[in-house]
Amino acid sequence: MAQFNLANMLYSDDKEGAAHFFKLSAEKGLTQAQHNYAVLCETGSGVERDLDKAKFWFSRAAAKGHEPAMREMKKYA
Repeated sequence: MAQFNLANMLYSDDKEGAAHFFKLSAEKGLTQAQHNYAVLCETGSGVERDLDKAKFWFSRAAAKGHEPAMREMKKYA
């Protein structure tokens, strides 16, 4: 949770730093971080744009019932 909170604090000034910490917390299973990291992958904000990674992380969050991620997955159906 601390990594996720740090990512949120960094987001407005340091997209790359935020992406790093969103990814770390996503890898540890934090659902909101999985969604946020997917958004960054989809938009190329702080990371190289990668729709395959975006789909992967959206699907992880969606599998846990995260409503915004479930809506995003409709794009990839």
